[in-house]
Amino acid sequence: MAYREGQAIRVALVVFSMVVVMLIGGCIYFSNSARALQTQRATLEQENRRLSKKARSFSSENQKLKTFLGYRADAKLKTIRANFNRHMLLFGEEVPTVPEELNYPKLPKYYQVKLREIKYDLKDQQAQHNDILAVKNAAIKAGEGKLVRLTNDRDNIIAVIKDEIDLNTAQVAEHGVFIEGIVADVDQERRRNNEKMRLVRGQLATAEENLDRAGRINEVLHQKVRRLSPKNIFIAKADGKVISISSELGRVTLDMGSQDGLRRQTTFNVYDADISNVATAKVKARIEVTRVDAASAEARILQENYLDPILTGDQVYTVAWQPGQKLRFALAGKMDFDGDGLCDQKRLRDMIEKSGSIVEGYVDGDGNTHGSVTQMAAFLVTGQRPTEKSKKDARATFTQFSKMATDNAVDQMPAERFIQRMGWSMGQRAVIASH
Repeated sequence: MAYREGQAIRVALVVFSMVVVMLIGGCIYFSNSARALQTQRATLEQENRRLSKKARSFSSENQKLKTFLGYRADAKLKTIRANFNRHMLLFGEEVPTVPEELNYPKLPKYYQVKLREIKYDLKDQQAQHNDILAVKNAAIKAGEGKLVRLTNDRDNIIAVIKDEIDLNTAQVAEHGVFIEGIVADVDQERRRNNEKMRLVRGQLATAEENLDRAGRINEVLHQKVRRLSPKNIFIAKADGKVISISSELGRVTLDMGSQDGLRRQTTFNVYDADISNVATAKVKARIEVTRVDAASAEARILQENYLDPILTGDQVYTVAWQPGQKLRFALAGKMDFDGDGLCDQKRLRDMIEKSGSIVEGYVDGDGNTHGSVTQMAAFLVTGQRPTEKSKKDARATFTQFSKMATDNAVDQMPAERFIQRMGWSMGQRAVIASH
């Protein structure tokens, strides 16, 4: 009995010891867990403070960015996004297809390119304007001179008539028998003088009509110049320059290539290196591109002046092409460049399109209309204007294209001047005469 009680006591001690050990282990575990939780809480609080500071920084930068874009600090992103999409539509047909290219820094560059599109023939417009003024002044001067002569003639005629009347009156007094015949002569002379005065008045009216027409033309040119002229007047600048020459092979190397949109068979005029405005400079040579690399191109010499040869650094320019741009043109009328009596308009269209530019509309030699003249056109290139002997439709379509160009503020350039400015030579290699 005593043995069983001792054994029970030992079992109870073992159980008690295990419970004590478990309690001690639990206390240690919970103590470590509490310390770990405190450490994790401190870490989370520190991260929360860092994120709060970063959020405040982002909020401040966001408000500054809104201010830079011209919005109030409380402006919504939805409003900013809607305005951004509306502004990007100002790119028009040339809107970039890559989303990264749609941004505010690109938009001013786009407008700079657009402004450059209207600069190339401003000098010609001013020259035309001056020509119109010269014609007007000459017409005024001629009209004034003619008016003075007609006035003098009238005064002389009146004086002669008066003298004749006085003479006839004296003769009537002396020869009363002839008075009726003399009166008839005087009446006839008066009618002739009245007819002369009527002709003089008609000539004066015609002169005044011509002056009015010149004034209206002058006003139209003024309005056109005001529409086209930007705040700063641009001049025609070169498209590139010559970087090397092979005189033996009749070849030159240019600093433009396929990355600029340059194509084979594009023709250029060559100018001296120190020219600042190629629109009024003398052409020293003409070249045609035969090979195009990424950043350079090789061209053959079509025409040159051996007394003023092409030099390294000389500038090149063509009216039919612009680096990185697709220029647009319209054509109207018959164009005979080689004097064979046949229309060469298709050859000119092919040359423009081979250079990478666009012919958006043209009136062929028979008067058939293809496309139209839009505000995007750089020039309306005009050939021979249809005469009274031409078909009525040909005259109508030519006039229609000319009116579209005027309404859309598109300059008109004669075909002969256009091919000269694009550096096109109808023949083989030749020598430009020295002036």
